[in-house]
Amino acid sequence: MDKKEKFIKKTESTLEKYKDKISKIDVLLANYKSADKAQLVSESKKIKENLKKADVAFKKLQSSSQDTFEEIKEYSLEIFDKLNDSFDEFSTHLTIDQLHHYKDEIANYSCDKMNQAQDYIKKNPLTCAAYALGIGFIIGKLLSRSK
Repeated sequence: MDKKEKFIKKTESTLEKYKDKISKIDVLLANYKSADKAQLVSESKKIKENLKKADVAFKKLQSSSQDTFEEIKEYSLEIFDKLNDSFDEFSTHLTIDQLHHYKDEIANYSCDKMNQAQDYIKKNPLTCAAYALGIGFIIGKLLSRSK
């Protein structure tokens, strides 16, 4: 197998991986509910456009002669770099959006737990005071032993 055949085989494998990734992105976006969904859909369209360009470049590679192969190879590498960059940009936007979503969930969860703790203390002030006194006594004993 010569260099051209190896490169074409490797490029074909890479192209298939990208096609698989874009199909997973489509499934993700179909079920995605977020304020930034429109931006993610736009990024997905850029990926698809670059994927089409990469597919055309791959077909040119397959049909190239030995004389034109190197030139087309350079062109296709540029196209695949752009495709990779568009995937990176998409994943950055998706990650930022997910972080914002989780930030809100964590803030809501912590507020709920804080309210529950305050309610428990209001309903059971003597029990909470006894626990605090007991824990303080134990810590005091432990610290006085270490001296």
